[in-house]
Parts: sequence; structure tokens; C-alpha cells
Amino acid sequence: MNFWTYVHLVSFVIYALAVCYVIIKNPHAVINWVLSILFLLFALWSACSCVLDNNTVADSTAEIVLKIQSISWASFISYYFLFILYLTNNKKIITGGLLILLVLVIPGIFIYQDINGQMLECCHKVSYGTAGAWKQSIWPALYFIYYIIMFFGGAFLLIRYRNKTMVKAEKQIVDILLASAAAVFVIGTVFTVIMNYMKIYNPVDANVVFLIFVLGFIYSAEKYETFNLSSTRNADMIMDLITDGIVLLDRIGAVTTANRAANELFGYGRAREATAGYGFIESMIRRAGVTADGAEVINSELTFKDALGDEKTVLVSSRALLKDRKYSGRVCTVKDITTKKKAELDLVEKMKELERSNEDLESFAYVASHDLKEPLNMVTDYLQLIRKKFKDKLEKDMNDFLNNVSEGAIKMSFLLEALLDYSRVAKSKREYTVVDTAKCAARVAAAMKFNIIEKKAAVSVDGQLPSVKGDKIQIEQVFRNLIDNALKFSGKNKPAVNISSESKGGYFEFTVSDNGIGLATENFEKIFHIFQKLHPKTEYEGAGVGLATCKKIIESHGGRIWVISEGLGKGSVFKFTLPAAV
Repeated sequence: MNFWTYVHLVSFVIYALAVCYVIIKNPHAVINWVLSILFLLFALWSACSCVLDNNTVADSTAEIVLKIQSISWASFISYYFLFILYLTNNKKIITGGLLILLVLVIPGIFIYQDINGQMLECCHKVSYGTAGAWKQSIWPALYFIYYIIMFFGGAFLLIRYRNKTMVKAEKQIVDILLASAAAVFVIGTVFTVIMNYMKIYNPVDANVVFLIFVLGFIYSAEKYETFNLSSTRNADMIMDLITDGIVLLDRIGAVTTANRAANELFGYGRAREATAGYGFIESMIRRAGVTADGAEVINSELTFKDALGDEKTVLVSSRALLKDRKYSGRVCTVKDITTKKKAELDLVEKMKELERSNEDLESFAYVASHDLKEPLNMVTDYLQLIRKKFKDKLEKDMNDFLNNVSEGAIKMSFLLEALLDYSRVAKSKREYTVVDTAKCAARVAAAMKFNIIEKKAAVSVDGQLPSVKGDKIQIEQVFRNLIDNALKFSGKNKPAVNISSESKGGYFEFTVSDNGIGLATENFEKIFHIFQKLHPKTEYEGAGVGLATCKKIIESHGGRIWVISEGLGKGSVFKFTLPAAV
């Protein structure tokens, strides 16, 4: 055994340990098994070289060993490329057919051709042992072309991955792998290919040169936790699928990584160098109130212009990261609410416009109904004077015409009065006081006494009605409108109206029930709309404003009003709520 025998033996041991190292680190990852096979091929190469670099080996033995060694040099570049595909997250490229082609078919062809004597010739005795030489045939040339394509293909994938990744450690891993692979390619090509073709034999076999790649990889694995990053890369892929931005800060508050959504949100998409935006992202995160040693931040709203000049609004939250119970940085989430914020602002503006429009309409209704009453009263008065003065002189048709005009004017006066009551609800700016609803109901019943007697109606109250907070006049109007409604829509029955209340904590629920004509379910909402009448004027008089006024009064007090009925002919139950007096 000479010096080079020991060199190859040491190389074999290193490769064997590297195989164990890779598998132990993460036995569940496919990439680890691919790399372990690559190192195993290097180990086989070294073992064969350990036998060949010995002056005592026989030619027959050397020829067998050279053929066995072809398994390693014909296959290693395929597994190297396979490893790069997994490392750079290009696993989709590896289909079943391509995998078989890379791992079995192409290496198998070169191994087969070597066994048939088309690749290497044996055996050349040199000072350090036995060497093989490349034959002058097409097969070695095809192998070198394949070797060059696979090497530069792997280098291309590494460079592209380096430009895309946002993890600083991964960039450094790629730099080390590129540097060590380039050194191996240059040295291995010179010593194993060029010098071998020139029949210049040297003991620096390619398997020894590959130690540079292996040692570089082991160094990066220990320094930057390459194998631990396999799970990190999966986490990065998951992070990139999340639509909200995620930003990681180190102990001093500097950005260490940001997912795709965060980069795009701040104006730094894939087309640009991801880390170029870290300084900008860091400044925006600080503007949102996030500091390295600060308190937890929850939904801090931030409006800014991104790197492309577009205005964005986001919600920023952050929490501390702990490692072994010690502070190690912060994780920040950035939620884009630009569209939502714009929609909210648009909605607020539309609500303001609607409020202004409603105020204008209410003002118009108030002014119109108020100002029209005077000339309408004048018309009514003059009609009465005409009828009195010319009663005996007018023909029957003319008297009928005047009667119709007078009735129309009276109905118009009632309508204007109802509309005026409706518009007064919004115009009223009285301060709410404690109102005794029992007294309100009693006053309304007394005021409607003659109408109740005429209808032979019965108005009753269950228990003692409570005191509420509100406007006494408007609350009385609610009772008046509901009782009047019950008397009007009683049908053929003698009207029976019952008023009751029930405490619901911070408010009271009032009930005004009757035995009238009732209503269908589809009309429960319709009757509270202004000017909505369910019956023709010939059957029931009214302007269709009373219940709309009740609704407006109750809602202005912070309550609600609704109706319940089991159907036509089965009466109605009106319910409304008012806040309790504090």
C-alpha cells in the first residue's frame, strides 16, 4: 500500500461517514436519501481506487475493479442533478419517466458500454498502481457531453433558486455549493478527462476531488442548518400560499424574511430582488408601532404608499418569538384592507349623501305640508261660504260638484296633517325625559272617547304600564295611531283593544292587540311604509301614514316595531320596544 492508497481509504471513510450523517439528520426526507446515494457512489469510487492504486494488484483484478468503478462515475452526475432538483424545490419536474431515465436508463447505458469495453481500456501500469484510459470512441464523448449538460443544468437551477429565495441562509448555502461544484468541475475535468485523454496519468482521481464538494456541503449543513431548512423550505412554501403578509424580525428588529404576499403588498414582487425591499418593509413595520423590544401589537392600521407608488392600507399585528424561553425576534402579520377601507369610505360618503337627501326630503315634506294647509283651508272655507250663500240658487248637479270638491279638500287636509305629523318626528329635537306610558295611554283614550263610544269599542290595559325614556308627545302619538288603527280595521266585530307591556332588561316591550280584520304574512313589512294601503279608499279611509309615523318614532327612540297576525279575520298584535327609564 502506498500514500495514494491511504488517501483513497481516507476518502472512503469520509464518504461513508457523510452517508450516515445525511441519513441521521433527516431519515424521512427524500432529498437526504438522494444525497446519501450520491455520497455512496463516491465511497464506491474511492474503494475501487484504493484497490487500483496498489502496485501488487493483478491485471485481471484491476479490470474487474475498473468495471465496478463505472457504476459510480456513470451514475453520480444523475444523482447530483436529482439532488439539485429537490434542493431548489423543482420536484414537479421529476416525473416517473424522467426519474427512471436519469437514475437507471442513461447511467445503465454507460455502465453497459464500459462492461463491453467501449469506454475504458485496461490496464496501464503506473508508479502508483494501475490506471485505465478513455478509448477513442463515441461513448466517452457522449458521456462527457451528458456530464457537462447535467452540471451546467444544475448550476442554472442553483443560480435561479438563489435569485428567488428570500431566506438569507439559503442564498449562502447555494453560494457554497456553486463554488465547490465549480472547483470540482474544473479540477476533475483537467485531471480525469483531459490528462487521461492525453495518456498523462496522475493519482489525483476524481473521487478525491469530490471531497471538495462534500466538505463544502457538510460545512454549509453545519453552519446554516441545511437539512433543518428542509422543513423551513416547506414552511416557506406554505407561507407563500398565505394571502396575508408575514414578516419575521430578528432580535434588533431587522427584517430577516418576508413571504411573497408581504413583498407584493409593499411593492416588491418576484420580478425584483426580494431582499431589496426589506429596509422599506422594516420602516413601514416600525411606523405601525412594532419595535424589537416593544409590546404586542394587534391590528394597528397603517396607510402608506408602496414602492410602486400605490396607496395601501393594512392592519399590522406582531408577537414575540421565543426560543428556549428567550426572546429571539418577532413575527408580524400584515393584512391588506385597502379595498375594504375604500369600500367603507365610499359607504360612509354614500350614507352622508343619503342622510342629506333624507333631510332635504323631510324638510320639503314639512314645508310643503305646513305651507299647503293655509291655502287649502282657505279653499275649504270659501267652498262652505259658496254653499251657504248660493245653496238655493244652485242646481242639484252643481251642489254635488261642490260636495265632491269639499270632500276632496277635507281629505287633502287630513293627508297634509298626517304628512306633517310624519315629518315632525325628524324635525323634533326635544330632549328625552322620563315618560309615564300609563298616563300617556289614559290621555289618548280620553281624547278618543267619543270615537271609542261610537264604535262601541273596549280599550283595556293589562297591569301597570312602565315609565320609559323618550318624548311624551311622540309616544302618545304612537298609542293614538295604533288604537285608531284598531278601531278603523275592526270589520264587523265590536273593537276590542288591549295594551300590555313586559320588561326585557334595559327596555320594555309593549303590545297593542286587537280583534280586527288581521293581515297576511306578506304584508307585515309593507304596512309600515309610508302611503302603503292594503285596502281601497271606499272600504277604509286613511292616508297610509299612521303606521309609518309609528315606525319612525319608535326607531328614533332606539327601539323597533313589528306586527304579528295569524291571518285574515284573526286580529293583529302590534309590538314595539322603548328604552327603560334609568
